[in-house]
Amino acid sequence: MASTNVIQLNEVIESLRIDAEFYQEIHREIHRELSGIDHVLFGEIIEVCKKGIFDIKADNYSDEGIPFIRISNLKKGVIDDTNLAFIPQDIHDSEIKTEFRRDDIVLSKTAIPASSLINFEICNISQDIIGISLKPSIQNLLNEKYI
Repeated sequence: MASTNVIQLNEVIESLRIDAEFYQEIHREIHRELSGIDHVLFGEIIEVCKKGIFDIKADNYSDEGIPFIRISNLKKGVIDDTNLAFIPQDIHDSEIKTEFRRDDIVLSKTAIPASSLINFEICNISQDIIGISLKPSIQNLLNEKYI
């Protein structure tokens, strides 16, 4: 038997969610509990959020240079450097807009859900990854284990 749930319009407007599953009572209870915990919204602490290099072919990879993170490198919250690709400095320089640094965050955009903290001084990322840099003013206040 189908069940119904009556929600006030201001709750829908406030949460900016229109998916019915969000308003199931169990989800509403979890949302209430989490809202009571001291927190900041991720969007409030992000300085940069962008996808990686759009068009780079594997024949541009090299044995040394700038680490180039791909989806296969995102494992259990850290970068797996097994089969890590590198790109030459000149390619990195031409794609400097997709450079990320230690303690920045990378998220899978395609394939499997995954995320990791960057553990290289500098690197570049593939088009299947979204890189995120936190605002400098907030970086020292956060424990990266919880981000």
